[in-house]
Amino acid sequence: MKELWQIKISEENGLPKLEAEFNQEAFQNLCNTRLGKTILFSDRDDWSDAQIVSCYRSQWQIEEMFK
Repeated sequence: MKELWQIKISEENGLPKLEAEFNQEAFQNLCNTRLGKTILFSDRDDWSDAQIVSCYRSQWQIEEMFK
């Protein structure tokens, strides 16, 4: 989070003042390198990549049934 936000605390008229600025470039870098990436491991050698991904994406349906 410290790379995403520049925080400045100062005093104005005897009161604390907080300024925050969002670093869009750092956020874009985070999106490109870390966010949204999932690695799937499977021992289903007989399944295609598409079948494995399809089953992974359907996982929420099974989880809903157990709620």
